[in-house]
Amino acid sequence: MSNEQMKNQLEDQHMDESQLNARRIKEAWQVMTLGQKIEYLWMYYKSRLAGALLIAGAIYLGITMYKGTHTEVLINITVVGGNSQQVEWLEESFAEYAGISPEDGIIKIQANLSADAEDSTSKIALATLIGAEAVDVLVCPKEIYESYSGQDGFMNIEELPEADNLDISKSMAKDALLLGSDNILKKEEMILYDDACAVIPVTSKNQDMAARFLEYLQQCS
Repeated sequence: MSNEQMKNQLEDQHMDESQLNARRIKEAWQVMTLGQKIEYLWMYYKSRLAGALLIAGAIYLGITMYKGTHTEVLINITVVGGNSQQVEWLEESFAEYAGISPEDGIIKIQANLSADAEDSTSKIALATLIGAEAVDVLVCPKEIYESYSGQDGFMNIEELPEADNLDISKSMAKDALLLGSDNILKKEEMILYDDACAVIPVTSKNQDMAARFLEYLQQCS
């Protein structure tokens, strides 16, 4: 027996079981490859690692939910037949016009409903959104507006907050603002159709900001 072996044997006699295990693990660790070390860590600590991942996931979800419930939605805009690639542009453009900063709240824009007046799926989706008070401003083709106009579902433009800032002469009816073919949404390819209308459902929760958006459409067109 070598001197080193005798020394280790003597040391072993003075160690308890936990100390021996710790030393054996340390010795084994020194000769392990990287792959073996990872496998070892996962085998012996997977329950702790899994628990840590669950805790981290719960914290992230909690923060996300907290932000969602504490972030004010300033306006919900639905652009029927809208170009989803231009949603970010519209958010930034209107925010700049209205002087809205990220700290004030968020602008929500829905742009995935079909402009086809005969599309039953989009019709149901739009009716659901309006009924759920999730539309403050609706931009749509004239044909779609006319299918709803007889139901008294839109605000009278003259009675809107800040109506003095709107050019009522450009309204096609008491409850709809007609956007000409040179409107900013058409110029920026947010919409592709002519004869677009902008209306505010009576279920709108943010009528002040909705009126400001109509003003934006007029002033920037």
